[in-house]
Amino acid sequence: MTVPTVSVIIPCFNYERWVAGAVRSALDQDWPAIEVIAVDDGSTDRTPEILASFGDAIRVIRRPNGGLNAATSTGLEAATGEFLTFLDADDEWGPDRCRLLAEALIAAPNAGLVYGDMEIIDTQGRTRVASFREDQGIDAVGGRVLGRLLAGNFISAGSLMVRSSLRSRFHPIPDFAAWQDWWIATRVAEVADVLPIDAVVNRYRDHGGNMNLGVSGPAFVELCRTELAFRRWLLTALDPAHATAKELVTGLVVYDSQLNRVANADNRPVREIGAPNEEERARAGAAFAEGLSALAAHGVERAVPALVVAAALVPGWVEPRLVLDDLLPEITGEPEREAAPATRGLAIAVSAAAVFREPALLEAWARTFSGRDDITLVVTGVREPRYVDALVALAASYGLDRLDAADVVAVEERHLAAVSARLGRPLSAAVGDAADVAALAEALAAVPAAAA
Repeated sequence: MTVPTVSVIIPCFNYERWVAGAVRSALDQDWPAIEVIAVDDGSTDRTPEILASFGDAIRVIRRPNGGLNAATSTGLEAATGEFLTFLDADDEWGPDRCRLLAEALIAAPNAGLVYGDMEIIDTQGRTRVASFREDQGIDAVGGRVLGRLLAGNFISAGSLMVRSSLRSRFHPIPDFAAWQDWWIATRVAEVADVLPIDAVVNRYRDHGGNMNLGVSGPAFVELCRTELAFRRWLLTALDPAHATAKELVTGLVVYDSQLNRVANADNRPVREIGAPNEEERARAGAAFAEGLSALAAHGVERAVPALVVAAALVPGWVEPRLVLDDLLPEITGEPEREAAPATRGLAIAVSAAAVFREPALLEAWARTFSGRDDITLVVTGVREPRYVDALVALAASYGLDRLDAADVVAVEERHLAAVSARLGRPLSAAVGDAADVAALAEALAAVPAAAA
């Protein structure tokens, strides 16, 4: 019986110390049909000589230095196998690696990509960590995993195998793609299942010069900088139907965290990191308007995708982030959330900041309206218990704790769109000081006369 050929792509750049071991481990696979393609990405050490020593057993492609993604694209172009897989030149495999992954793909025709666990080894090949998943607390996630990939990659190149029939989705790898494995995983996850297997299929070498493993300090800032453009693309270009509201917001939170790290390192405002052009700014404005409209008409789940797009397109734009933060309890499914407070015929909003800045506003409310009036003052942004207590005390000082007093309620939400969604009804108006209260009373008094 003919078995699928597995094409092993090995990008190489100045790893003369380990590249021979990597190549040998690919050639020693117990899978009967292996094609090994080594892409020398402009090495200046003995890598070309070492690769040449393998003769016709491998195919060597030498190209000018262009980085890992470019070298991987070169290998993808040359590969002829039905299954494609990747081996870093500083790593190595056990002999059953390709068989385990290939058999898993054959047994799961709906899966486009399969991946396994990793073992971490030192410079001498000795085991440091037997299971990367167990050590890092990483779940072996399967199925349609695109939403999970928004927060970060959990599928390493050295541990995956993918069908070449999907190559057009991820080849060539664009310049903005942070890492080749993350790019491939997301592109495949849009259209096919991803399958984890419970086996160690890569021996990942920790030698201190790794691109990702264990980086910290300035190196971690540079890792964040590398990922920003791709994270932005993930949040603004992919079909949101593949992710839950919680997954979208989690992706945005990680993106914002990395934006802040880079901005702090550069001593620049966040808004200057990846600043949008005019077209992107216009798109963000339209997305924000779409999100607010969806929130009013359909609820949180329908609103979140557009709000995330608006926020991701414009780093540092507070307003969409404020709405999303207000909606977090519903997005995350907070189990003990209190029911929305009841309001009367007219719901008038005022921020807690305005109330504490000008307490006369509450005094004017107490003096102008009573419990007989079909109107409620909704104090927004009351989040911390100490502010709740302070507001209660302030309201009581003006007699608003009496049964016949004008109606006042408080909510945690700050953005008026989120307040409306929480109350399940549109707000009638907003006030900001005592003069606004007087003007509101005057306007309401004029309504019957105008109607007559």
